[in-house]
Amino acid sequence: MIRSIWRIGCLTVLLIIAFVIYSMMYGGEKFREVGDKTRGVIKKEVTDISNKADRIKEKTDSVTNKVKKWSDAVKDRTLSEDDGDKKDKKNDR
Repeated sequence: MIRSIWRIGCLTVLLIIAFVIYSMMYGGEKFREVGDKTRGVIKKEVTDISNKADRIKEKTDSVTNKVKKWSDAVKDRTLSEDDGDKKDKKNDR
């Protein structure tokens, strides 16, 4: 009995992790396609899940864009500092 409860719990955790990863990569479009093929309560729930997946995807995209901007800013700053060091070395000679 406890073993089956443990397995169901582990399966649930794995499905949640898979949902989050899939949502981060693709958003809710695939979930919406499945929901369009169903009816009733299942369609409503799948629509809610696809909206949650879209929100996860939007947050992931915004974080990715911020990180890219920050990394570009750091690259630009280090490149300009390197250029300044080279100019200083030329002036020392």
